[in-house]
Amino acid sequence: MIESKSCKSCARLSISWANSVFGAFLIFAFSIYSTEPTLNMEPLRLVKRTNPGCCLSSVLIPVGWELECGSFLYNVDVWDTVGRLRCSVADLRISNDLFDRISIRFLPDFQLIDPDWLSPADKIQYPPGSVYKDRYVVYKHMSPNDFVYNMIFPYSRPMTSYVRTEVDDLLFGLANEFRDCELRLNPGATKYEYRCEGLFVKYFEADVEYLERIVVVVEDSREATGGYWSGRSGIMVRAPVSDYERLLPALAEIFLSVESDSAMILEELEDRIAKGFLDSMPQSAALELARLVKLDRDSFRMSMFKSLFITLDQLVDFYNPIDDRIISGTNRWEHRWLGRNGSVVLSDSSNFNPNTLTSPPELKNDSFMVAPRIIGRR
Repeated sequence: MIESKSCKSCARLSISWANSVFGAFLIFAFSIYSTEPTLNMEPLRLVKRTNPGCCLSSVLIPVGWELECGSFLYNVDVWDTVGRLRCSVADLRISNDLFDRISIRFLPDFQLIDPDWLSPADKIQYPPGSVYKDRYVVYKHMSPNDFVYNMIFPYSRPMTSYVRTEVDDLLFGLANEFRDCELRLNPGATKYEYRCEGLFVKYFEADVEYLERIVVVVEDSREATGGYWSGRSGIMVRAPVSDYERLLPALAEIFLSVESDSAMILEELEDRIAKGFLDSMPQSAALELARLVKLDRDSFRMSMFKSLFITLDQLVDFYNPIDDRIISGTNRWEHRWLGRNGSVVLSDSSNFNPNTLTSPPELKNDSFMVAPRIIGRR
């Protein structure tokens, strides 16, 4: 086991709200709401959320769960021309309740600047933890492990205690795959360095012990950009220690259901062309490039899946009779039903029929078909 680290070094960050009024409310709430959460796994009922924001076209979440899309650094222009949140600052939280007790979180990109690259005057004006030019947090470049403790935890888990790392894996292949994705839209990424790590972290929050898997990429572009660097594509998966392995298949099904927004990828591409980061190209070429970028990102997300859910059995292929295509899922449940409205119900009972459900409305009004398992594809 790797030694514990403190999460207090980022206390001056404007993004850390542990001392805010809301933070004080949560501290009080946690003190009276510390029972461990549960999730009904039999059957597991997933409903489709379309256009939830955060650059997604759709995602499946368990009945009764919350989906919230926020942003990092509210005091900057984080919206595009049609009022949608820019992908790079989008912070997506999918959880069973306000307290994130069982959750997946897709973190925003953290844009930073190394104080060693600031002018003497700027070093005085912008101490570590402050925000430079309304956009970049001032912090020395650090490893992904240190980034988790100094940036991610103060931002997303400000009330944790007794944090310790159980496992810390260097993910060289994932870092290289991320670079390849970036090169499609940012040719300058050839001059950047990438490191990726996956951590298993244990800690206490409101007297409940949690296990969390965190994977993050650190992009070092200081030499090419004059001191700037980033923490990117961070994903957090957590549950109470006592229930982590039991709940992991449900969290995996949520992750596998994520569909990125092709239209926003095209807009991102057009924005880079307009700003001179990419050469101008015909619309047909732009559409093809956007298609390739989506394929790259989908492939990277599947690689992230393998790094996040490393204790799960191999995925299984199923036939989707509604869309006439092959889909992937976990091996946890014997039976899988797909609804025409996008809902999914998973069960081990051969007698269960989701078409008899009377609630919630999303499932009651759907029409389900069995998705047969395809033997021998994997």
